[in-house]
Amino acid sequence: MALRHILSLAFSFAGVNIAWAADPIEAQFDQSRFSGFYAGVQGGAGFFDSRFSSDVGLADGRDPNTTGGLLGAHAGYGVSLGSVYLGLEGELQGFLGSENVAGESIGQTVEAVGRIIRPNGNPVRVLTDYTVTLQERFEHDLKEHGALKARLGYELGAFMPFATGGLAVGRVETSYSASSTVTRRAGVQYLTTLPTDASAEASDTDTAVGYTVGGGLAMAVTEHLIVRGEYDYTDLGSKRYEFTFEDGTEADAKFDTRLHQAKVGISYRF
Repeated sequence: MALRHILSLAFSFAGVNIAWAADPIEAQFDQSRFSGFYAGVQGGAGFFDSRFSSDVGLADGRDPNTTGGLLGAHAGYGVSLGSVYLGLEGELQGFLGSENVAGESIGQTVEAVGRIIRPNGNPVRVLTDYTVTLQERFEHDLKEHGALKARLGYELGAFMPFATGGLAVGRVETSYSASSTVTRRAGVQYLTTLPTDASAEASDTDTAVGYTVGGGLAMAVTEHLIVRGEYDYTDLGSKRYEFTFEDGTEADAKFDTRLHQAKVGISYRF
């Protein structure tokens, strides 16, 4: 820029007026309303689209798909190459919702052979039965979660549609319990060997890692303020429990953590 001023001064002494073209790189960034550093907040709604399955099977398919609120913050940096925008953004937010599902208790009546004692003291062999009651319960909670995302946009003046995708991380809490209870008929001495009561339970808090993809539309309200609407789909993978009941039966339970997010946000461009 100093060389430009010196040459302009020299030519002015010679009576020559020169109109310098704007620096193409400076003009490119002056025209963009989205490039540079920015930070802001976002909020909206999340649809917790989880999946649960187990070998016990009572709670399979009982996925209420909880809807909860979202609140968080973001920061990033972007550059504009003509109309094309390239950026990198990090975000952290909380999901205000959880799943707490109890599988129905199911009782199964099983025939058995037993005997009863008559009042005169004589045993009598009888055909009888017993009941096995199965119960299953699980809890599935998504807590804080964040993402590091690449952003690709196309600037249309004050508007910019964009796509985004990258690495997602979240804190996921899961717990599971199952039980099998045997109920005998009163006054019956069973000759058939009956199963024993059995139960299993497990719980854990994991830092789950997955991916997120989405897109949206940003609008530059002023030189520094940008508002946007965005949809993201986040998949944080699966959590599997393997356990053994007291009677030696082996089983497992599996949780899949997915989240659909509809968000609006506001950013300040520095």
